[in-house]
Amino acid sequence: LREPAHALAARPPGEPSVHPSTRLRVCGVEFLNAWPLVEPIHDIEVAAPRFAPGLFHGVEDAGTRALFDPSTALPSECTRRLAQNLCDIALVPVASYVAHPHWDIIPEIGIGCEGPVETVILVSDVPLERVAAVHLDAASRSSATLIRVLLHQRGLRPRFQVAPHREGVARVRDRDAALVIGDAAFNLRARFAHSYDLGALWYEATGLPFVFAFWAARPGLVATAPHHVAALLAARERGRARTAAYAERYRDQLVRVSAMNPAVSPDEVLPAAAYRRYLDHTIRYELDARARAGLSRFLRLVRELGIDTDAPWAATGDGPGERTR
Repeated sequence: LREPAHALAARPPGEPSVHPSTRLRVCGVEFLNAWPLVEPIHDIEVAAPRFAPGLFHGVEDAGTRALFDPSTALPSECTRRLAQNLCDIALVPVASYVAHPHWDIIPEIGIGCEGPVETVILVSDVPLERVAAVHLDAASRSSATLIRVLLHQRGLRPRFQVAPHREGVARVRDRDAALVIGDAAFNLRARFAHSYDLGALWYEATGLPFVFAFWAARPGLVATAPHHVAALLAARERGRARTAAYAERYRDQLVRVSAMNPAVSPDEVLPAAAYRRYLDHTIRYELDARARAGLSRFLRLVRELGIDTDAPWAATGDGPGERTR
């Protein structure tokens, strides 16, 4: 892992600077825990003088323009877009860094936890030690990779099978378990006899925070676009000051969805205060020294175990029915 400070080194020779008003494409995640990082970037504008031709000479017409061109997607799609140069900056699962170590990391910003995370859980009707198969959520490499690391550390070797986002729970039978990520995890614990919070399991095993995602950028961008990096840091601070509004808005959205979708019960909608507590106290938005230590530990374990982070359903153990690489 290249420390973020290293990414802020002097611009490589011949690498042009990104103009402070250049509009960069940013792909964020649509989950609630990403709102404090993603929502504020929609509002960032910079001065952008326009050149209006006159009769004898041009006239500068000072205006403003958006600094970023934002979009949202599932975490795995953010990774794909950055890998294919369809965006300049993306909020990616940290496990994707194993396959893309050339990416820059935007310093100081992450989405993680120090203890329970609440929205990345494993659910089953049997205890963890009896789980024979795990349905992984294909939307996030980090969570899928983390559960494999945690089970390996406990000497457990279940089968791993990929499921489309949010479909793993419906596939649980007998000794199966499902990895649930994102906002759907808020209300699933009560439906199963056993649930395990991956953030809590990691903290019990290491005593360190876990980082699920960070802003990654195309190579060289951090050194050549300091204005944009500073804007992302400022956006995080604005977002953290708006968590009360985000919590209210998120709850209102769920109420509207429950009124239109019979699969979503109004009883599953939590008070806005619960969502604000989650944003303010459960999620860590700092990629500080402790978070980087946890991240380095995780990436080292992934490499030592030979886990293929580009294929979250690829097997690494010797359990029944597992594929080997």
